[in-house]
Amino acid sequence: MKFHVFTTDLTGEAYRRFLTVMLEGQAEFSLVWRDQLDFSASAWAYRERLAPFEISSSRTPRWPGTLLLEGAGVATVNRYACAVTALDVLTQCPSLFSWHCPAFPEDLAFYDANGEASFASIAHEKEAWVLSPSLLPTVSTFVRLAPEDVDDESARIIRGTP
Repeated sequence: MKFHVFTTDLTGEAYRRFLTVMLEGQAEFSLVWRDQLDFSASAWAYRERLAPFEISSSRTPRWPGTLLLEGAGVATVNRYACAVTALDVLTQCPSLFSWHCPAFPEDLAFYDANGEASFASIAHEKEAWVLSPSLLPTVSTFVRLAPEDVDDESARIIRGTP
């Protein structure tokens, strides 16, 4: 399977344009709060600002890009409705790879109308993938992407599926 990986972080106007495209074209996004991490008060306040967009909250060891090892605990994964009005909240995080503890929740992901992950990231590892081929023409105008071959197990982890 082939995904396309970001070769650099997204900041400034390119980051804002990327978020706008994703909020307009995708159905949901998610952010993660891991139990093992010590988030700052600003991260918890950020969660409150996103509350009007929240669709669901689940406790899980798996989300797009991550499968925690057995015994490593679980995390709270909150899913939110995509709406352009969420842009002002999301752009308070200064870049794509800034989505990590302690100041922000972790691992921004986006989902299509079928609930399938279309974009996944692991910010603290500076990794991000475009999972939906239909997004490639647009996203590649904001950032350089490199094709990456992944095996089936890695693809399941990146997609966040069992």
